[in-house]
Amino acid sequence: MSAAIRVHRLRNGLTLEQLAAAAGVTKSYLSKVERGKSSPSIAIAMRIAEALDVDAAEIFAAPQEATGAAAVERGDSRVAVPVGSGSPVYDPIAAPVAGKHMHPFWVYPGDGDDGPLVQHAGDEFLCVVSGLVEVTVEDEVHRLDVGDTAYFPATRPHRLRSISPAPERASVLVVTTVDRHPAD
Repeated sequence: MSAAIRVHRLRNGLTLEQLAAAAGVTKSYLSKVERGKSSPSIAIAMRIAEALDVDAAEIFAAPQEATGAAAVERGDSRVAVPVGSGSPVYDPIAAPVAGKHMHPFWVYPGDGDDGPLVQHAGDEFLCVVSGLVEVTVEDEVHRLDVGDTAYFPATRPHRLRSISPAPERASVLVVTTVDRHPAD
């Protein structure tokens, strides 16, 4: 991810400071992301992608070429998620598909409750696949179990965290929409 952000930033002729300002993050945070010392949330990745005028999945995954009529990904090719880590992990789905109207991700939420509420353009849908999660949208907190779903405007401040008992790690299918689409 870090290399993809740096490549797109340099390709666009932007300094760290310019991209940070355009994405609404600090220069030091963006530097940590580019050096692989920090991993952005989906909301921040979408803001960085918008500032770079690229598909958000391009910053989460190495560029690939989609082949065939459907982008098919096998479950055994997903990222290995460390059980003991409390940090969130984001694994994009259909990353090579350009100009998508949806951005699907497998999300393995962190267990920290002090993360900031985030917001971004579009809508957000989530479905709990395993474990227990807590989703906060504005001042409402909802506990979700396997099979439960939530849908909300992503412009509302929100946060997702795992409340599964250790060592279980929650997994959530998250789909966001975007209001603008990069050119094909």
